[in-house]
Amino acid sequence: MTKETKVSCDSCKAEIDSTSFSAEYYLTLGNTRKPNRVGACYAMELKPPLSNEKHFCRLECLKNWINDVLK
Repeated sequence: MTKETKVSCDSCKAEIDSTSFSAEYYLTLGNTRKPNRVGACYAMELKPPLSNEKHFCRLECLKNWINDVLK
């Protein structure tokens, strides 16, 4: 059985077909925690907060999403 993955743009809601054979790309925005090497941590707030990865079909959609979230 083949597993099919459907991804849509978090800004314009267009479907991003991740199963096509062409050399197309989309942007993914996510949280990655850096390792603590000094033993001290700062309290930081991530703005906008991300509970899961966000996907965008082009840079313009990423810009629009950021502007909408920061309003």
